[in-house]
Amino acid sequence: MLTYNQGFKCGLETARDAIREYEISKNKKAVLARYKIQKRDFETDLDAIMKHLIEKAVPYVEKLTEIGERMDKVQMHKQICEDLNKIYEAKNHDYGDSFARVRGNYPQSINIRLWDKLLRLDQLNNGTKAKVKDESIEDTLLDMANYCIMEVIERRISKAE
Repeated sequence: MLTYNQGFKCGLETARDAIREYEISKNKKAVLARYKIQKRDFETDLDAIMKHLIEKAVPYVEKLTEIGERMDKVQMHKQICEDLNKIYEAKNHDYGDSFARVRGNYPQSINIRLWDKLLRLDQLNNGTKAKVKDESIEDTLLDMANYCIMEVIERRISKAE
């Protein structure tokens, strides 16, 4: 993930490059135009040039940071889905295809399963002392997500038949 500080440093490097380029260039007007700087913003004060370039760079850096965070969230989503699949595989092995069997007898059973998990989530969120120590809010949310996916699978299978 590109952090704000990393992005800001990229902007700072761009500013430093612009200053170096300005200092050695014979065509200072072209350098100023490339970096969208107006000569009247400063004369030869390098601090003023740096400040101006950083101000120009910040919105760009913020956009890079936002894109970096979104890409990181996409990777997190992918990892969570992979984890959900591992949980599904393990539980399906242990319980058999109990979800499909119960659903076959009670087509709306998803409502009950989700309602149970929702009540559990509410208890955990409200700080009710848990007697089952290995169940967290995240575990409950992951179970709910898996139940929803399992329901979609069963609906697609039913639709295909």
